[in-house]
Amino acid sequence: MWTAIFCLLLAGAGLGKAVADATAHGSPRLTRWFPSGVGPDAWRGKYRNNDPAQGPRFFLSTTALVFATDVWHFANFVTWACADAAFLLAAWTPYKWGAVAAVIVRRCIFQPVYGWLRK
Repeated sequence: MWTAIFCLLLAGAGLGKAVADATAHGSPRLTRWFPSGVGPDAWRGKYRNNDPAQGPRFFLSTTALVFATDVWHFANFVTWACADAAFLLAAWTPYKWGAVAAVIVRRCIFQPVYGWLRK
């Protein structure tokens, strides 16, 4: 059971990484789904009227809640949250090989999803 949880968490990390990379390098599919949250200027979404000079868009939008401002930050939040949870579970001695299997699954998930998003 724990191996399945590892695999699901690392698959989530691979999915998040694929979305983040596709966002950073351009993704027609993501642009259709999130027109204002994708692209090289999406980071400006954390500021009021997309202007850094006007200050944060909302309380903590440039720090603790930055994941809620654009697709790239949210995808990276998902990536790291899933990976961290998987590795915390992997720290328990009996599940070391489960962690190895989960890393392999994560790596196998990333490339197909990233390639699909880039088309």
